[in-house]
Amino acid sequence: IMYYIAGAMLKVLQNLAKRCDIKYKPILEDIIENACSTKEDAMQMSLPIRKVTVQMNDDKLLYVNKDFFVIVQQVESVFEDLLSVKSIKRYGVEIVRDIAHALCKEDFGFSSLMSNAANEDLLREVIRRFLRSYGNLRGKDFVRKLNARRYVSNEETLRAAIGARQGYTKKEKGGNTNQGSTAVGEPQSRFVRMFVPALKEELRKRKLKVGGKKADLIERLEEFEKKQKELLKDVAPLTGAYEPVEDWETAELLTNIEMVLDDEQLQEHIFYEE
Repeated sequence: IMYYIAGAMLKVLQNLAKRCDIKYKPILEDIIENACSTKEDAMQMSLPIRKVTVQMNDDKLLYVNKDFFVIVQQVESVFEDLLSVKSIKRYGVEIVRDIAHALCKEDFGFSSLMSNAANEDLLREVIRRFLRSYGNLRGKDFVRKLNARRYVSNEETLRAAIGARQGYTKKEKGGNTNQGSTAVGEPQSRFVRMFVPALKEELRKRKLKVGGKKADLIERLEEFEKKQKELLKDVAPLTGAYEPVEDWETAELLTNIEMVLDDEQLQEHIFYEE
C-alpha cells in the first residue's frame, strides 16, 4: 500500500508545481522528473508497479522510483509510530502539525532527486510543503477511520443500553422472567443467535477447535475475541494501530484535529502565486 501512497504524493507535487509561486517551480519539476522511472526500470527494482502510474505531458506512463518510494516510507514510519489516540490525548490536537514540523528539519533524501543545484531555503520550503501535505492526508485518514470505528462502538453501546432497559422494564411489570442464564442488563453475545454450522465456520476462520456442544463453541469464540481486544489495547500505542474510540472526550479531540488540519491548509496560501 505504501507504493500507492507514494504515487498519490507524487501527484500532490505535480499539483503544487502547477499552482505554486514561480520561484519554486524549477525545484518541484526537477524532483518530479527524478522521482519517476520507466516501467522496465521499476520492474527490475521489484517495485509494486501495477496500477500506480503518473500521466506526464508527453503521454508516457512513468512510475515512482525507488528513491522517492523510500522517502515516503521513511515519513510514514514516523507517523505510524507517533500518531495514536493516546498521543493525541497527551500532546494535544496539533500533534499532526507538530510531527510534520519536526520532520521538516530532515532532508530525507530529497537532495538526491535534484539534478541541478538549488537554493537551500527554497528546497527546504518545498520539503516543508510536501511534509505538511502528507501530514494533512495522514491526519484526515486517521480521523476518518477512528470516527468510523467510534460510530460502530456507539451504536453497539446504544443497542445494549436499550436492551438492558427493556429487560428491566419487563421485570418491573412482572413480565416473562425466564431470560435464561443471561443477566439483566448484560448485552447478549452475537454468537448466541448463530447456528452450530455457522459457529464452527467462525472457529475454523480463527483456527480454533470446532468440537463440542453449542455452548462450548460460543464460549470458545467469546474467549478468543476477549483476548484479541486485550492484545489490541497493548500493542496499539506501539504500532500506531487504530484504536476504538468510545468516549465523547476523544470524539471532540478528533473534531479539533480536523479543524487544525483545515486551518493548516488555509495558511498555506503563502506558497502559491499571489
